[in-house]
Amino acid sequence: MHDIEQRFVDKGVNTIKDSMAKFVSKGKITEDQNKGALNRLIPTTDLKAAVSDVDLVIEAVFEDLNLKKKIFADLDALSPARTILASNTSSMSITQIASTTKRSEKVVGMHFFNPAVLLKLVEVIYAKKSSDDAIQTVYEVAKKWARSRSSSGKTRPVSSTIG
Repeated sequence: MHDIEQRFVDKGVNTIKDSMAKFVSKGKITEDQNKGALNRLIPTTDLKAAVSDVDLVIEAVFEDLNLKKKIFADLDALSPARTILASNTSSMSITQIASTTKRSEKVVGMHFFNPAVLLKLVEVIYAKKSSDDAIQTVYEVAKKWARSRSSSGKTRPVSSTIG
């Protein structure tokens, strides 16, 4: 988990811990699941370190197209060429976001419905140049996370509309 200032990272971690504790107390997840999730969380303010050896990045900043474009340009420069870049946007053009990268074929939308821990639906969104491989990889990740998948984009591998 990355943010631009340590205070934002700390606030995000505390929010996640509080939410997870509520889910444990309500029996939605076990304490072992909670501990496992928190152990996988690596908070940082160093974007280069956060993305230097990853296969998938999911951006989830607020809905500001210029900010998302800047972040994707930075992610493109800092992450390995193999990395798929996904945006959690619910309303912005993935094609426009992808235009700031040199890997448009590896840019997709991956919109999680809120609250993401409880709602198991992920909308997978094609950009104009998204590759079938990138979309399939994101589908497989969502499946591994036991999520239902829907699609917006081209008809490949499911029917959809371009985003």
